[in-house]
Amino acid sequence: MPWGSTSVDSDAALRWAWAEVDLGAIRHNVTAIRTTVAPASVRAVVKANGYGHGAVEVANAALDAGATGLCVALVQEAVELRAAGIDAPILILTEQPPEQFGAMIAADVEAKAAAGSAEPAAE
Repeated sequence: MPWGSTSVDSDAALRWAWAEVDLGAIRHNVTAIRTTVAPASVRAVVKANGYGHGAVEVANAALDAGATGLCVALVQEAVELRAAGIDAPILILTEQPPEQFGAMIAADVEAKAAAGSAEPAAE
């Protein structure tokens, strides 16, 4: 192939590292965790695009295995899961600015309670 040409095959040949995600292993692990922590529920953390493994795919595998909800870091991550048809409870783990509240309500997500400052409350 001439220099400067591109193809999926040539791009793949240049990569020396890759990750293969076994969704069956994710299902197995979620089931094992559920068994260990029962009767507590399990939420799968799928922030950062499922840690680079595909948030929607990992979320669906975890939910198929009995996870009762999902956790993300950003409102946009929750919106993407909702857009993919995921209706399980979603918890946003990080404090969000007030500008995001409308999007959070529209996406029907929960937010972690966070104090705006490490300073103790005034008495």
